Amino acid sequence: MKKFKRVLVPFVVFSLLVAPVSVLTPASAKSTEKIAESIAEEKKKYEKSYEKVDFRFSEKILEELTQYEKDHPKATEDEINEHFLELCEIYNKDNKNIKNLASSSDGDWDDFYDYADGVVTLNPKEQELYDQSPSKGFKALMAGKGAWNYTELAFGRNGTDEESDAFRHALWNMWIVWAVNDSWAEKWTSAHEDGASYQNKKSLTYKMDMHNNEEGRYKAAQEGIDSDSSRSDVKIAIDELYKSGKLKKINKPNRKESTWTLERFTGKEEDYADQDLPPIT
Repeated sequence: MKKFKRVLVPFVVFSLLVAPVSVLTPASAKSTEKIAESIAEEKKKYEKSYEKVDFRFSEKILEELTQYEKDHPKATEDEINEHFLELCEIYNKDNKNIKNLASSSDGDWDDFYDYADGVVTLNPKEQELYDQSPSKGFKALMAGKGAWNYTELAFGRNGTDEESDAFRHALWNMWIVWAVNDSWAEKWTSAHEDGASYQNKKSLTYKMDMHNNEEGRYKAAQEGIDSDSSRSDVKIAIDELYKSGKLKKINKPNRKESTWTLERFTGKEEDYADQDLPPIT
């Protein structure tokens, strides 16, 4: 027994010393490097792709992208992204073949995002997310533009921290769910709020926006809104949500209250400019 113990102990110690080293063989290290390189390349694939979009032709790009997805229901996300970038190459100010094509009004983007010469400026978090899937990022921007324009039509204004602001944020999220999906709606609008240099996460404005974003997504989920839903479905859903008492706005101080407060409100039919919601076109 004594001789057996003398042999066993050095063998166990030797095994413990050698085992970790044997895992990190040159072959496995190279494999790990290749995986890391592949991930890095994947991230760079669509880097700064948002700069390739001339948003003066955004409506035409969206129209053709939507048609492509209808014609190719089994297309992969990469195939959709590649087709989208091809459309961006075609529809831009440098392509002389589309000189006579009517472009979107620059003013449509000026109020919604920082905009210059056909390019929309995104914050760092939005840029990072957009580069993961340019077609989805583009749809999120178009949904935001649609929500802005529709709110202007419905209320006659796009206010700040009040009813129309709450309506717009909820509708934007609902619209992204409609155009893409719930997950992307949460990611994009969170990136929009969290990445904005002017936002303070402790502010009432930030809390209001994030709350109304979430309510928009929740209502879309309740109503089963997806890419197969109609524009009428979205209109009915946002109208119901606005009048449900679930959205929030910021109440200004008055004689009785000395501080600003974030509170739920119940929207009314008379809040709308024409006493009724117009159709979503």
